[in-house]
Amino acid sequence: MNGATLSSIAYELRTGRIGAKEFALSTIAATESLACLNAYITFDAERLLEAARRADAVSSQKRLARPLHGVPIAIKDNIDVLGWRTTGGTAALRSYHPRASAPVMRDILAAGALVAGKTNLDELGGGEAGHNRIYGAINNPYRQGFLPGGSSGGVAAAVSARLVPAGLGTDTGGSARNPAALCGIVGYRPTTGSYPHGGTVSVSSTRSTPGPIARTVGDIRLFDAVIKGEPPSTSRAELRGLSIGVPRDFFWEHLDGETSRLCEDALTSLRNAGCRLLEAGIPDVAALSDTATFSIVFYELPRTLSKYLQDGATGVTYDELREKIADPLLASLLASIDKNPAATHASYLKALAARAELKRRFEQYFQGHGLSALVVPCTPLPARPITPDDTVEFEGKRIPALFIYGRNSDASANADLPAITVPIGLTRLGLPVGLEIQGPSGADRRILAIAEAIEELFRGKTPPPSPTCDAQSSPRRRHP
Repeated sequence: MNGATLSSIAYELRTGRIGAKEFALSTIAATESLACLNAYITFDAERLLEAARRADAVSSQKRLARPLHGVPIAIKDNIDVLGWRTTGGTAALRSYHPRASAPVMRDILAAGALVAGKTNLDELGGGEAGHNRIYGAINNPYRQGFLPGGSSGGVAAAVSARLVPAGLGTDTGGSARNPAALCGIVGYRPTTGSYPHGGTVSVSSTRSTPGPIARTVGDIRLFDAVIKGEPPSTSRAELRGLSIGVPRDFFWEHLDGETSRLCEDALTSLRNAGCRLLEAGIPDVAALSDTATFSIVFYELPRTLSKYLQDGATGVTYDELREKIADPLLASLLASIDKNPAATHASYLKALAARAELKRRFEQYFQGHGLSALVVPCTPLPARPITPDDTVEFEGKRIPALFIYGRNSDASANADLPAITVPIGLTRLGLPVGLEIQGPSGADRRILAIAEAIEELFRGKTPPPSPTCDAQSSPRRRHP
């Protein structure tokens, strides 16, 4: 049952065909047997069992069952959940317990979901490798010793390995989509602002958003409906005659050979399904996105973190947090941010102008060509081996994972577009590749419907992983 979808598990639990305690026990067994994935920072079996017993008590009294009644889900450890610590993957917050759940969590908990645990992440959500210097590197379920992507790598690993049916990450420039792509599952970024914000450790107040991760688009649609307080949409997109953009410039350039092969095969499948593919670029998309990204993050990062620390009464100052950063690249960035020209108010205003222009370019692209969506390789390359310095080999060079894995997902984040990645197959080494579908701002339901139709074309081409832990791997159970 652990390998089933969120929707089917939720149905079985709602109807009483399986008990919440029974499912929680299987969740605990699976999690402890795959402790070597290092997906969790905090996993508490007794707390999960107690929550499951309460869910079963509700069922026995025949109260109205909620959409996610009794379903254990994984929560990225930068999202506040009452009763659980929020470490943000950083030393200064190791013992911090928030006084309230993040607004987005209130909707999920009200729907009956159980918290399986708080997952591992790049420190402060500021990376793309899934390598935390304090809590250790996360392993990709498809291949031990390979990175899962970040910064929501722990959620992606837990969902991919069938420890939980779904989870909630965050996405600033690809942090939910990219690890989902590298782990062979589905990651979603909604239109910025459509999910309640706040109660999260994030590096940007205007770019970051919660983002669900699951195994199917249908599961994402269920999760999305719960968060928005809407009935789940069941509309299906018709691929025949659907107009989809293929922006070759930038997004489809400099790809890993296997990523290119699988994504080109995906385009052929879309054409064969009757889609009208238009190969047209978006003028200056890379330059505008780069101008927006760096100054917005550099300017907002200290302010956003300071506000979180103060509003949450953490007892930690921004300077104290900065002094205890363990990640070398992040520590170097924060140490120099006050002197960085990109972090000035003038640069920030220039970045906001570039962002506004980028939004206009995307809007023109969709409207001017009559497109419902566009597709790009989610990441330029599949998972690579975990390294001490978080660099990956690409085109004969060593490149920081942070600078390469988010390349194709960053522009859509800057432009506030809904975007979702779906798995399209495995490389010859057995590593997943994802195709990202992006749409006009606010067209979330339409993009989810299109993504579900596209997903059907590739069903069965990304079989689930079969991770195992060797005899010397010892489970690490962490408690809040």
